[in-house]
Amino acid sequence: MSIVIRPVPVAPAMLIGSSIPEYEKPVWDIGADYPVGVQVTYLDHDYESAQAPNVGNNPGASPLHWTLISASNRWRMFDPVGEIKSVAANPLVVTLMPGTRIDSIALRGLRATTVNIEVREGEGGPVIYQFSKRLTRTGIGSWSQYFFEPFYLLDAVTVRDIPLSRRAVITVTIAGDATVAISDLVIGRSAYIGNAEYGAQAGIVSYGRKDRTTTGGSRLRRGRFARRNSLHTFVKSAEKDFVFKTLADLRETPCLLQGTTASGHELLTLFGTYEDFSVDIAYVAASLLSIEFLGFAEKTEPEGF
Repeated sequence: MSIVIRPVPVAPAMLIGSSIPEYEKPVWDIGADYPVGVQVTYLDHDYESAQAPNVGNNPGASPLHWTLISASNRWRMFDPVGEIKSVAANPLVVTLMPGTRIDSIALRGLRATTVNIEVREGEGGPVIYQFSKRLTRTGIGSWSQYFFEPFYLLDAVTVRDIPLSRRAVITVTIAGDATVAISDLVIGRSAYIGNAEYGAQAGIVSYGRKDRTTTGGSRLRRGRFARRNSLHTFVKSAEKDFVFKTLADLRETPCLLQGTTASGHELLTLFGTYEDFSVDIAYVAASLLSIEFLGFAEKTEPEGF
């Protein structure tokens, strides 16, 4: 089965707890004079002073005086198009109260060894859902790989069976070594878009550069990359209009595509936007969906981590 998860944007009122401090940089002071290079936090975003003198210039409205770095560390995991991961001392604990019914949570870009998700019915209420997973080694096909190839851990987790409740309080705990990291924490509702067929394709779009010198040499500049998927699904005729409307409503909307819910195909799951889709009414009882999906560029970790 193939699904998309329609995210619920995380507003400040929904975030009722986080082990990441609210302010890791000084809060912008309207009366202070900031030299070039000094960084501050203003409305959950980090800025760097771009020129001096710099007094009384609102960071959110003065691009000549302030350069936007990113969302603050606490909020980077909720910024789908950001470039930097949230990084925290082990363990990272985040508590959300969405206030709306959700059935899915996706964690992307993890640097950790274990993940735990607990859902309670109201603050301090009974536990209605529990999930734990150890991010074990992946891609092992032989004893030679087991002993001699690099050790890779899973960097993504998706769960789709959370009980629907408007009072749900969700606590996500990410544990690992001295520091852990996460690119995206996505909450939302899942929607069916058919049954995956063989022939799906997965790859990347690289944003690095290869420059030629005047003597014919090469300079390679390694850059970020984005995942891309090409997917084909089989949709019952009675469901084709629903699938079409679901995808049409998600245009230019960040969402998570899970190409198949079957295990062992994690490369068909990505977070981004679809580029194009079409429904081929091929048979009386069924239609065929083709969708091209481009993920957001992989986030990096802050310098020093």
